[in-house]
Amino acid sequence: MSGIIGCISFSGENVYPSLIEGMYGLQHRGQDSVGLGYYIDGKPEIVHYPGIIGDCSYPVVSTNSGIGFINYAFTEEKKSQESLPKIINDTVVAFDGKCSSDSDVAYAHVSIKPTRLMCSRDTYGIKPLIIGKVDNTWIVCSESCVIDTLGGTIVRDVKPGESIIITKEGMHCSDTVVTSHHLCLFELVYIARPDSHIDEISVYGARIKMGHYLYEEKPTEGDIVVGSPDSGMIAALGYSQASGITYQKALVKNRYITRTFINNDDVQRKQSIKIKLSVIKELITGKRVILVDDSIVRGSTIKRIVKLLKEAGAKEVHIRVSSPPVLFSDNVSIDIPKKEDLLCYGKDLDAIRQEIGCDSVYFLSLQGLKSACGAQKFYTQYFDGKSPFKGENK
Repeated sequence: MSGIIGCISFSGENVYPSLIEGMYGLQHRGQDSVGLGYYIDGKPEIVHYPGIIGDCSYPVVSTNSGIGFINYAFTEEKKSQESLPKIINDTVVAFDGKCSSDSDVAYAHVSIKPTRLMCSRDTYGIKPLIIGKVDNTWIVCSESCVIDTLGGTIVRDVKPGESIIITKEGMHCSDTVVTSHHLCLFELVYIARPDSHIDEISVYGARIKMGHYLYEEKPTEGDIVVGSPDSGMIAALGYSQASGITYQKALVKNRYITRTFINNDDVQRKQSIKIKLSVIKELITGKRVILVDDSIVRGSTIKRIVKLLKEAGAKEVHIRVSSPPVLFSDNVSIDIPKKEDLLCYGKDLDAIRQEIGCDSVYFLSLQGLKSACGAQKFYTQYFDGKSPFKGENK
């Protein structure tokens, strides 16, 4: 779930400004630390900083090639691992993901030298990786939104199992070895920015359809539809479109609080939730509220929102989630180390409803979610316990 950007120019341009701007475009993918790797007079240098890119006093340099890395660390164990990028044999290297058991590879990789940029994607295509150009600068990054923000042109997604080398002569592609395409479904549910396209799937369009399918599966009477900021708001708009129930932005988010799901400190996460959201009471009082969220993992945020809505005078609060319950641990994509950390683990819908404190709760079916995203195969270990590596529950 981390973010990578690699930039290289073969005509003398300084890619460093693009590198920094691109890292801002990937900040939603992690907030634990940032790393930079680049070449000065042909020699590699790396720097690492805790926190987010906007908090860093990073050096101002001129370089024709470099890598930026946004780190997501769910656990203290991950937080203590070696920072990226790193230098291996005078090459700057970074990757999003990890190697799984049985020598299966499950990460997106980018490495760079002054004369070439290399990238590769795991044979299942779990992690996203895309190539673009801004004038004479080649860019490889985790999401297309970065290339768009920099004013560039999308070349194409890196294919599952593909390795690519970019030199001054152009792009050289290996034969693609596709085991079976399994893009991480949580990318489309939560991780990716809505203005991104991943494997030619519009993240925004998929989230709108999630809301449509959610209403079709569980029509519910209500007075207003409200989205949980920020990642639930697009599905909420889709739910409103399908149901005809008015959509209202009744929850106000403090824009200076970063994403609480990816905070690995439980105390800090709960404190952030308290100051993250507030309610526009006149929109809520006496209303039957349909609250749409993208997912429920630990449940801390959704509990807080329901409490806020009830305190604001909501007559009823019905939770509608645009993905299935997260029930299984995962160490490839969203790093859930223990099933016991999950709110939905071992509970039926009524028990979940009672824990959240709402009047009803419903989760979009896995088939409905897949249909909203194009009905292809996806990585879904956290929803159904099925891994493409093993094909069985864990």
